[in-house]
Amino acid sequence: MTKMKRKSFKIMIIATMSSGKSTLINAMLGGELLPSKNEACTAVISKIFHVKNRKKFISRLIFKDGGMSHWSKTNLNLLGEYNDQINSKMIETKGKIKFIKENIKKTPVFIDTPGPNNSRDDFHREETYQALSNEITDLIIYVLNATQLGTDDDKYLIDYLKEDSNRVNKTIFVVNKVDCLDSEAGESISNMLDVVKNYLEGSGINKPTIIPVSAGLAKLLRMQENGVTLTRLQRNRLAIWKEIFLEDDDMNLLNHSKKYLNDDIYHKLKIKTDSFKYNSDDIKLAEMYSGVPILEAYINNLI
Repeated sequence: MTKMKRKSFKIMIIATMSSGKSTLINAMLGGELLPSKNEACTAVISKIFHVKNRKKFISRLIFKDGGMSHWSKTNLNLLGEYNDQINSKMIETKGKIKFIKENIKKTPVFIDTPGPNNSRDDFHREETYQALSNEITDLIIYVLNATQLGTDDDKYLIDYLKEDSNRVNKTIFVVNKVDCLDSEAGESISNMLDVVKNYLEGSGINKPTIIPVSAGLAKLLRMQENGVTLTRLQRNRLAIWKEIFLEDDDMNLLNHSKKYLNDDIYHKLKIKTDSFKYNSDDIKLAEMYSGVPILEAYINNLI
């Protein structure tokens, strides 16, 4: 008997708390759909289904007893309420994810997991490890905080990944918050990535794939592009980050990611980058340098 081929491409996103995981997902979705704060904001498993013909995102809550809510328009307040409910089991969201190519072979499903160091409830920690054990995933995106490397929580989660070599082989490590590094104080991305590589290899991860990103920069650029009115703090952050990424050669994250990309992906991204430079399109150039389009190109290549 031949096995039925799965029509979905499952991408699980895992991280310890304060890595900016929700900000990264929001950046890829193009706006602030998921709560993203400096605290635990993902309390239950959340699945986001790409539906190419649906312009607006809608969500529903699956309860522990098997019941479910009606589909409602996705927004921060709704998902915050879903996360806070005691009897919530899973949040399902569906809508068009813009960066996904039209000619994909499988339908992407993003699986957002609670941080295993979420102190609100041991149930949340169990949810992450159960999802890793039970979900058949095609890609795991492990989000690391560039400013907090080598924590005990990361060590425990990486050790859990190592228990199954198949999980390790399909894991990409995304180093977020590179915008927090101060190059004038000697905190270069090159040195930071060497530290990450040595840390992962020292933890038993052989030849890790590492992509540096500034999810915050990408999210704000895309919110602005989509006509969202930014707050004063967001406008100030965006102005500072754009200046840093456009003026400091070390912030060209395409150069730092080159060794982990196949030649075809890199050359396509390089052509786009050169075009943005030629046309003085600082917004698109800063977005490329944020690293998120690089991660998206990596994902599209796998689907």
